[in-house]
Amino acid sequence: LTFDRDLHEQRTALGQGTYGKVYVAHDRYTMKKFAVKEIPMRNPVYTDVLENEIKILSTLSHKNIVTYYGSAIDRSKKQPFFQIIMEYVDGGSLSQHLSKFGPFQEQVIKNYTRQLLEGLKYLHENHILHRDIKSANILVNSRGEIKIADFGTSKRLAGLQLCTEDSVGTLQYMSPDVILVPPMGYGPEVDIWSVGCTVIEMATGKMPYHKIVNTGALILKLGNERQPPDIPQELSDTAKDFLAKCFEPTQKRPSAKDLLNHPFFKTKPTSPREPNGNNNGDKHDNSGIHLSSPPETLHRSTSSEEAGVPEPARLLEPQISIDNCRRSELMHILRDNDSREDLLGKWMDLIDEKNETEILTIDKLRILLSGICDYLEDSNEQYLRTALDKICAKTDLNSDTRTDLERACYLFIKATNIVLSCKNGLPPHVLFALDNVIRRVAEHLVGLIRPDFISSVNTIPPITPSDVSTSRSLSSRSPFFSQTMDITNEEITRLHQQYAQLLQTSQ
Repeated sequence: LTFDRDLHEQRTALGQGTYGKVYVAHDRYTMKKFAVKEIPMRNPVYTDVLENEIKILSTLSHKNIVTYYGSAIDRSKKQPFFQIIMEYVDGGSLSQHLSKFGPFQEQVIKNYTRQLLEGLKYLHENHILHRDIKSANILVNSRGEIKIADFGTSKRLAGLQLCTEDSVGTLQYMSPDVILVPPMGYGPEVDIWSVGCTVIEMATGKMPYHKIVNTGALILKLGNERQPPDIPQELSDTAKDFLAKCFEPTQKRPSAKDLLNHPFFKTKPTSPREPNGNNNGDKHDNSGIHLSSPPETLHRSTSSEEAGVPEPARLLEPQISIDNCRRSELMHILRDNDSREDLLGKWMDLIDEKNETEILTIDKLRILLSGICDYLEDSNEQYLRTALDKICAKTDLNSDTRTDLERACYLFIKATNIVLSCKNGLPPHVLFALDNVIRRVAEHLVGLIRPDFISSVNTIPPITPSDVSTSRSLSSRSPFFSQTMDITNEEITRLHQQYAQLLQTSQ
């Protein structure tokens, strides 16, 4: 495995966790992406125990949990790091979706909660408690599949970092039994309480107990009063009853399996059932990160979708069709008369708020939007070039004009997301995927507007999982293929870095 790097040769970070950072890496031969969590090894005593635990976790396989592939130790630095290699999930977390798009509709909540319970049911059947269920630890891919992350290792990671905390979890989602551990300990019921808290967050867009800012007061409320968070009144009666079940007293609280039979899930969501994500991946011994070999597989999901289909056949073709569908979906939305006029109005309003230009008018934005739609349909950048030429001849592109056009591209992202967010039929994972498409279009436009962008890399299509089989066959035929792909990735990384810098300057 090789870490993805930016223009300054810094590793691409996905986020900061409680015990370490998560980076993006890829297999140099297949170009498949992975997530790598790095934890400083301040207490090596826990290393062997944690390595064995990761080996056990890597035998788990379910479409609603993040796959663990193995572990490694990076001793190249003075401070060694323990590395956990996991499945890369491309759609972000529910926390990110809530922050970006606001509360979810009940049908979306139902769909995500059902998948969350399916994943928890599988973990509990394998005698694994999560103990930190929350929106930040629930990932969703571009197909709308929920993936539970960060399960099973929290205690060991705390030990590896010399943490002295006895409890694991986030207070706002924590069951009273975790705060006041009963003599007989606690079991899967603590995760069910956290599920209820997460459902409330999905419904309101706010953390449970968000009005209680004092930690001591919240501990008192949970520990002594065992008071659950308020149930949103706007939910349906069945949803309220489901939440009430999640917050039942410990002895009465139903299991994940029981809750899956609740009337709340009686009407099954209409989202398409995609092949599951229990991929095993290729593990190369001569890579930059060497994986520990997992033992024989434990109890696996019995879903018919979990059949032993080879990974490429299961994952590659659906992904490319989904990407094409997202582009087509965005194109059709932008060409819809009502959506188009709404977008043009909001786009022009944002431009008027940000600058006092006379270069861009709503008629010129209409020309540019038409070029964007044609580009989304055929992936031919000539449509974008033609639209820009109609708006402003290249000879007239002075510094001020470029700045105005640049800013308009960035504001196109915001205006389009406002319009998409108003469309009730689009679930959050679709909005997230469409947002990525919109940003790629904006980058492409900026690359054509500014000479310091490398426009030639824009003609290179993004590498998707569907390119893996092609990459594998090319690499076996051409000794220069790997080097070419590395150069391509560097150029794409440079484009993203330049875009980020320009965005910051414009803002």
